Amino acid sequence: MKTIMQDATEYYSAADTAKTLGVTYQTLYNWSKAIEELNGYQVFDRDDNTHSKMYSAEDIEKFQNFQHINKNTNITRNQALQQAFGDPDKKGDLEPSGGTSKIISEEAQLLMDGILKEFQKSNERAEHKDALIEQSQQKALELSTDYEAIKKERDELLEQNKQLIESTKEVTAASKEAIETNKQLLEEINKSKAEGKKGFWSKLFG
Repeated sequence: MKTIMQDATEYYSAADTAKTLGVTYQTLYNWSKAIEELNGYQVFDRDDNTHSKMYSAEDIEKFQNFQHINKNTNITRNQALQQAFGDPDKKGDLEPSGGTSKIISEEAQLLMDGILKEFQKSNERAEHKDALIEQSQQKALELSTDYEAIKKERDELLEQNKQLIESTKEVTAASKEAIETNKQLLEEINKSKAEGKKGFWSKLFG
């Protein structure tokens, strides 16, 4: 399951939690809503970005305990929820008014089901949007990495070109020096030849 880190605590999305418990998203939503109504306060933390419910490992363990109680006893669903999630310090908040469960008419239940379906669709769209954002961020990271690699390669090529230019300058300077040296040697040779000829004729007619 994909974890959500918030306030140094690991949480799981409603979809992942429902999958772990082996129930549908709507069933988990109904249980969560019933728990918070019975307790009279917000039991489950919300995601700072999507404001959707998040569930900790402890919450999942309590739900599994509730499933065991609900399956193996004859008490009502709400009573099983109270046993699994009940806070001894808030017993007054746990019991519904009059000590009896609220009776919801068929018409109200249908209306609630419709609202829950719309909420589920909205949540799925939000999760899809988050997935698209995550994909975009990953693509941006890949492009950034590619850019850094290209920039590094370009810098290396520029450095090699710079070294090649410097090497070419050194070779050119050495060539000029060699040419100048050869020119001086040639002048010395010509001068020596000229002086040699002059000495020969001087000796002949002197």
